[in-house]
Amino acid sequence: MLVSSLVKQGLVTRKTNPHNNREILLALPLQGVAAYAVILKASAVANEILLAGLAPKQRRQLGELLSRFTHKAQNLLTEEQALGPDGDDARAAG
Repeated sequence: MLVSSLVKQGLVTRKTNPHNNREILLALPLQGVAAYAVILKASAVANEILLAGLAPKQRRQLGELLSRFTHKAQNLLTEEQALGPDGDDARAAG
């Protein structure tokens, strides 16, 4: 639904992969690239506002903690994806 909305707005193009008709290829046309640039700049400004009260050492610590948190979340996702639909380890069934 979100992709369809972006397509209607001209921010994303969508077409079937000519090599695999089960896949859909998404791309950013010029209007989408421009919108992405605006979003990227706005997010950088928002991040600076959020981090403004932190000393450089605190920013580094926050970055390290977020990195550890993200790594743990990625590991949990990988473990979850390895489980079969019944919660069984799909690797054991293979």
